[in-house]
Amino acid sequence: MKLFLRTGFLLMALPMVLMGIEWKTLGFYRIYGTNYRPSLFNPQNRSIELLGLSEGPHASLFQHLSLEAQALSLNWQIDLMGSFVLEEGKKSEGSLKVTQLYFQKDLLPNLVLIAGRSIQRWGTGYAFNQTDVVAPSKELSDPDNEERQALGKDMVKLEYYGENFSIGLCCLTQFHRKIPFEAEDPGLAFRIYKNLEGVDLSLIGLLSRGKKPLWGGNCSFVLGSRLEVHGEFSFQKGSYLRYHPAINGEFFFYEQDPLEELKREDGNTYSRILLGFQYTFPGGLFWILEYFHQDQGYSRKEWGQLLGYARFLILQRETPVRYLAEKNILWNLNIYSPKGSMRDYLMSYNEIRLLERARVRMTVLLNLADLSCVLIPQMDLKAGKNFTFYLRSFIFQGREETEFGAFFCSFSIETGMRLGF
Repeated sequence: MKLFLRTGFLLMALPMVLMGIEWKTLGFYRIYGTNYRPSLFNPQNRSIELLGLSEGPHASLFQHLSLEAQALSLNWQIDLMGSFVLEEGKKSEGSLKVTQLYFQKDLLPNLVLIAGRSIQRWGTGYAFNQTDVVAPSKELSDPDNEERQALGKDMVKLEYYGENFSIGLCCLTQFHRKIPFEAEDPGLAFRIYKNLEGVDLSLIGLLSRGKKPLWGGNCSFVLGSRLEVHGEFSFQKGSYLRYHPAINGEFFFYEQDPLEELKREDGNTYSRILLGFQYTFPGGLFWILEYFHQDQGYSRKEWGQLLGYARFLILQRETPVRYLAEKNILWNLNIYSPKGSMRDYLMSYNEIRLLERARVRMTVLLNLADLSCVLIPQMDLKAGKNFTFYLRSFIFQGREETEFGAFFCSFSIETGMRLGF
């Protein structure tokens, strides 16, 4: 009830302060289910039981509202996302989040100011964006944010645009909605962009409190009418990811989540590299291929240590310390990352449109170290002007000891409808 009252008040108050409003709304309504399997990180499906997960079916509703308006000589952008999730055996939950709320002002003919919560893009990669330091992380199933789930970063950004170059400076943070408002991860980012003989080049840096500077760059160029090539690189001294101590052979029981920034002060420089291209075949088949490397990921040796620790915990489930062993098995799941926890990956995306109303897509994320993979097939069918029906699945394949083969989810499937005005 509080959620609906807040939403109603906000929507009624907006027209009082904004003029010349243009609005769009987009709804996502879906039913989905998941198949879980026993694995080294989910022995006898016990982890699923402890997490309270069920196979479903589940239902969810997402409603997105986008407003563009002019007020106080400023151009405003406001994006709201409301959600309602109904899962079997759980209490239904609703939420409302502000994904974007910012204004834009032309201070000078070539100088633009943006202030507020905004989604800006500085990178060139399709699925990976290590130099996109001002942007939220991309979802592998929705890198273009078609489903409006991305949460913008809070920023004040100044950018100067020249004839074939630009210079951007951005103060970043992230505010929590709870009162009193708290900010975290403050930083200062910059980009120097130049178009040189048809090649887009960018130099990017990020200075963050308590961390070493991150430096990087990206480029992209087009060859002919069908081929686009792009690349990104970044490097930073020390890794600020959280690792499990088991990578050092420390097979102990822990009383709390043991993952910590073990490589923060090791003195090493960690890089990320992306190389990719986009190609459109005659007939409309669209293909994107990207190779991604991250020094920060688990090596083969470290992954082997993690598997050894998982086996150690499984054996302890038959002893009087069963409860503590199961707690540590749950914390093992934190080693997984949405787009891979190891070092080398190949991402392939294919798309083709059929009869102008149907679109078939396939995304594949392949771990080059162990050849396990994630498959994401999807079909969209447009009905009329505003309705789109879709069917999508996530399939995790690989041997038991591989990254995606050891994942506790075997596959998931969802179907639903998008309704936009």
